[in-house]
Amino acid sequence: MILILPGKNEMAQHSRARARHILAAVVVFVLVAAVYAPSVQNGFVYDDVTLIVNRDVPDSAADVKRLFTEPLWRDLPYYRPLSGGLMALEKFLFDNNPAPYHAVNAALAGSMAVAFFRLVSLPALGAGTGTALLFALLFGTHPAASAAVYPITVLETLLVTLFALAALRSWITGGRRGYLAALLFLILALLSKEPAVAVPPLFVLADVLRVSRLPGSRARAVLRHLPAWTILAGYMAARHLVLSGQDPAGLALLDNLLGPLQSLAYTLQTLVAPFRDLVYEPEVPTWFSGWRLALGLLPVAAAAAWAVFRPPARRSAAFFACWFLLFLLPTANILMQEARFAERYCLTPLAGFLGVFAVLAGREHLRPRLRAGMAAALAILVAGAATVSMHRARFYADEHAFLLQWVQTSPDSPEPRSYLGTWNLKNGRPAEAVAHYRIALMQNPEPRVEGITRSNLGVALGRMGRPDEAMAQHRLALALAPDHPEAHLNYGFALEQAGRLEEARTHYQVAAMLDPFMVEAHHDLGMVAGKLEHFDEAAKHFSRAVGINPRFAPSWLYLGHALARMGRYGEALVAYQKVLKLDPDNADAARGMDTAVRFLYTLEYEPTDS
Repeated sequence: MILILPGKNEMAQHSRARARHILAAVVVFVLVAAVYAPSVQNGFVYDDVTLIVNRDVPDSAADVKRLFTEPLWRDLPYYRPLSGGLMALEKFLFDNNPAPYHAVNAALAGSMAVAFFRLVSLPALGAGTGTALLFALLFGTHPAASAAVYPITVLETLLVTLFALAALRSWITGGRRGYLAALLFLILALLSKEPAVAVPPLFVLADVLRVSRLPGSRARAVLRHLPAWTILAGYMAARHLVLSGQDPAGLALLDNLLGPLQSLAYTLQTLVAPFRDLVYEPEVPTWFSGWRLALGLLPVAAAAAWAVFRPPARRSAAFFACWFLLFLLPTANILMQEARFAERYCLTPLAGFLGVFAVLAGREHLRPRLRAGMAAALAILVAGAATVSMHRARFYADEHAFLLQWVQTSPDSPEPRSYLGTWNLKNGRPAEAVAHYRIALMQNPEPRVEGITRSNLGVALGRMGRPDEAMAQHRLALALAPDHPEAHLNYGFALEQAGRLEEARTHYQVAAMLDPFMVEAHHDLGMVAGKLEHFDEAAKHFSRAVGINPRFAPSWLYLGHALARMGRYGEALVAYQKVLKLDPDNADAARGMDTAVRFLYTLEYEPTDS
C-alpha cells in the first residue's frame, strides 16, 4: 500500500481555508453582537420582572437544587433548568443591573449565528464559507432573532437554538468526538427549552438523507441512535416527575382544527415579511395578510423548484426543510400553549428556512456576475434585517414602553390593558390603573382573566380611598376566579384594612393553601395574628415566610417584633440583625435591636431579690 501525504501546497491551501473560516466566524459574531449591543441601555420588561427582578439572589445548594426539581414558572409546564440556571447565575453576578444581562443576550445571539455558520458551511452540506457567512448574518439579525434577544428571559430560545445547531453539526461531522459532543449538546438543548425534542429525529433524518458520516454497518448505524433516544426518554421522565402536580396540556386542535395551518402561515409571514414595529403575541386578525402570506409562499415555491433542477442539493435542502417543520411543530397550536402566535417561536425554525436557501445557493455553480449579484442581494437583506432589529430596541427600553406598544398593536385584547393597569398601580398611579382595568373589562376577557383584573381593580380603588367599590370588585373577582391565590390575598388585605381581621385571616389561609410558597400570604397571616396579639402564632407565620424567602426583610422585622413581645429577646436580636443585613437603613430594625440589647443587658446584669 502506498501512503500519499499531502504536499506543501495542499497543506498551505488547507491552512488558508481554515484561517478564512475562522475569520468569517469572528466577523459573524462581532457584527451580530454589535447589532444588539445598544440594548445594554434598556431595562427589564414584562416577564423579566417576574423571573429576575422579583427573584432572590441564589445563595445556597437548595437554590441550585430547585432549578432541577421545580418548573421555571410555578404555574406553567416549563422544565428549563439550564435556562433558569443561567438567569440565576446572572442574578448572583449582576443582581438587578439590566445592562450586563442584555450584553449576555447579545453575545448569545452572536454565538448562535456562528453555530449556524459552522453548520451550513460543512462540506457535507455545501453552502461554502462566503455564502454561509451572509446567511448567518441574516439569521442573527433577523427580527425574529431580535424577539429572543431584547427580552432578557427569552434567552431560553437563544440557548435551545444554539445547542441544537451545535448538536447537528457535531452529529454530521462524525467521529467519536463529534458523536459525544452531539449527545452533550442534545442534553444542553433539552435542559434549555422543550422544542429540543426535535433534535433526535433530526439525527435520524441526517443519517437517512446521508448528509452525516455513517458507521460501516447498518446495525451500527441503528445502534448509534439509541443513546440519543435514551437521553430524550430520561428528559421526558424527569420533566413528568417535576410537573406531575400540573394539569397536562390539552389538545388545542379540539378547539381549532386550523391551528397548525395558521401557525405555518404566521411563521412564513414573520420570516419573509416581518413587521417593522414590534407586534407582540398578535391574534389572527392582527397578523394575517393575504399579500404577506403570498410573499411568504413565494420563496418556498422557488426553493422547491430550485431543488428539483439541482439534484446535488436535494438531500441537504430536504434536511433543512425537515428542520423547519420539526421545530415548528412544538408551537404549532397542536397542544395548548401560553400564546398562540409569537415571533420567538419562529427563531429556531428560521435556521431551517434559511438553511434550505444557503445550501441551494452554495451548491449552484453560478457565473461570477450572478454570484456577485446574489451576494449583493443578501447583503441588502442583512442590512434591512439589522435596521429593523435595531429599530425594535426602542420598544424594549423599559416595561412601560413595551406595554404601550403592546396596547397599540393589540387594542382589542384585554391582556396588555390589564398589564398596563398593573404597571400604573405599581408606580403609584391608581387612577390611571383603574382606567386601564375598566377598559380591559369592557373587552370581554375570559372569566378567570376577568377575575384577576377585577381583583387588581379592587386594589387600585382601595388605594384611591374608595373601599366600598373595592370590596364589590373583590367579591366579583372571587366569584369568577375562586382558585386564584392573589384574589384571596387582595381581598384579605382589603378586609384587614377595614378591621375585619378574622375574615381577612380566612382568605389569607385560603391563599396560602392554594399557593404554599406565597410569601405574602404567610406574612399577612402573621400580621393579622400580631394585631390579634397572638404573638406565638404570628412568629410561626413569619418564620414560614422567611423559610420560603430568606431575603424578605419585612417578615424578619415583624418576626423580631413578635419574638420581642414574647420576651424572647435573643431570638429577636437575630431577626433584627437579618433585617439590617438586607436593609442597612431600616430604622425600625435598628430601634428593635437597641431595645432587644437593652432588655438582654437588664436580664443578665440587673440584681434580683435574694
